[in-house]
Amino acid sequence: MTNSWSVLKDPIFRRFWLAGAVSGIGGVVQDVTAGWLMTSLTPSPIYTALLQTAGSLPVFVLALPAGALADILDRRRWMLALVSALLVLALGLGVLAAAGALSPALLLLTVSLAGAGTALYTPASMRTVPDLLSGHSIPLGVTLNSSAVNLARLVGGVVAGVLLAHAPVGSGFFANAVSFVPMLLVLVWWPGKQRESALPPERLPGAMAAGWRYIRNSPPLRRVFLRVILFIVSASALPTLLPLVARRELELGPLGFGLFLGAFGAGALLGASGLGFLQERLHANQIISLATLTIAAASLSLAMTRQLAVLFPTLILAGAAWVMAVSTFGVSTGSSAPHWVLARALSFFMLSFQGGMALGAAAWGACAAGGSTSRALMIAAVSGVLGWILSLRFPLPDSDPHQLAPAQPWPAPPHVAPDASDRGSVLIMIAYEIDPARADGFRTAMAALRAERLRDGAYAWRLFTHPSDPRRYQEHFLISSWLEHLRQHERVTEADRATWQAVRAFHTGVTEPGVVHLVEE
Repeated sequence: MTNSWSVLKDPIFRRFWLAGAVSGIGGVVQDVTAGWLMTSLTPSPIYTALLQTAGSLPVFVLALPAGALADILDRRRWMLALVSALLVLALGLGVLAAAGALSPALLLLTVSLAGAGTALYTPASMRTVPDLLSGHSIPLGVTLNSSAVNLARLVGGVVAGVLLAHAPVGSGFFANAVSFVPMLLVLVWWPGKQRESALPPERLPGAMAAGWRYIRNSPPLRRVFLRVILFIVSASALPTLLPLVARRELELGPLGFGLFLGAFGAGALLGASGLGFLQERLHANQIISLATLTIAAASLSLAMTRQLAVLFPTLILAGAAWVMAVSTFGVSTGSSAPHWVLARALSFFMLSFQGGMALGAAAWGACAAGGSTSRALMIAAVSGVLGWILSLRFPLPDSDPHQLAPAQPWPAPPHVAPDASDRGSVLIMIAYEIDPARADGFRTAMAALRAERLRDGAYAWRLFTHPSDPRRYQEHFLISSWLEHLRQHERVTEADRATWQAVRAFHTGVTEPGVVHLVEE
């Protein structure tokens, strides 16, 4: 049986994972501390729910630039800068809390800034997994990364409870600052991965546009992100309303509060340990269905009972379901995008997940404020089941990682003068000779090629035929610059090559399809 923990045998990945787990624990300590302080600063449940929104909403705003930066910058230096900034911010939050200078609005602001730093850091961190592992180990590494987040919930919840009960106000924020030190040391030690392309790095606006074009023209990725939203909007009610249930309805003290939240993290460890077993026996769609219905049942249980003997096992099962869903969605995203755009695809996964989380948290907080926490959880459970029924129409893709592996690039385009490299758009025209009896099959094959051209860099594409000669066709597509066209040649995957070969099989000419390049004046 495959076990996700086996990838920790790799010493480099083990260091990253352990450092990430420590910083994740610090993050949970900070989140729990902020949630506890907010319930002390204001009686309104909306402010408590908005803490989740404040931490998640920056992902919605920064996801695309964060993914583009992770793809085009030196990831090691970028992560070093971000971890340093998060450390300083946690220290500042601790000082404000110790001085009694925190208000609900200021706490929301600082949590939002921390969320922005995390939003910029996470795509680069997720994108680093394929740099550290290879082959079948990559999905296991993704799963283990998800488990690290939830391991943090288990340990961080207990640590936060102890600090809230026995340490001065703001100690949780200082603990978070210290937790970033191991990751700083690992990043200083790690040499990073060298760029594989001889071409200059993409500029941020172009990289963002290229990422958006790829995702817009990738049906598998669009399906994954739709499924993420259908899952998370209802599932977000559980972590959002847990602090309110624990403190106001169960009247738990700080340590009990930490243990209550930690049960969710304990379930995540259970889920990470058993996910490999499930992946060998169930399809990704079945795993997501199981996770969705489990979280819906947990929300219903939390709404209907206040017996800790029932709630603790319920939260453990919910935590296991949560990590199974997040890991499965992450693996589906990673196996549906090639390496050159992987961080941008992962950032859209974050956008779907955290954007849905932010909107869901605000909605469930408002629902709890307008009625009761139990009512909000019951509505979330019902909406989770309805979302699951709807999601059955959009199955997760069956992706073959080999098909997304880099292929031998297309033949090099003709050399152009240096001043033409960024002068303007490039028009590529390719002529085909097609047997009219096979024209329908050719047009079907060209539709797949159109999607590939648009994913890899074209911003416009057309297919033309000669009005008096039905054998003659011309494909036209536009690229923003000659440099971008050279990048397009480097982005070829095995799937792209297979698509081109399917089109080439319809060409009846004695020579290869003729290609003409024109540069805009």
